[in-house]
Amino acid sequence: MGKQNLALFEQTMKMFSPFPTGTGPAAKDAAKEESKEKPAEGDIKDLNERINSLQKLVEDLSRNRKA
Repeated sequence: MGKQNLALFEQTMKMFSPFPTGTGPAAKDAAKEESKEKPAEGDIKDLNERINSLQKLVEDLSRNRKA
């Protein structure tokens, strides 16, 4: 858990840094952690289905509100 927090903190700091960081050991470790945390394709499909159903629900609610 501590390694994940550190990697997340490093990624956040990279977003605010105007200069690219080197390819030191910390950057390599963060890249390894990042590749481990990629969601599976099935998870992405499930999330897309949930988003689509929520969008449809919002559209239906907004239509009912206007009527």
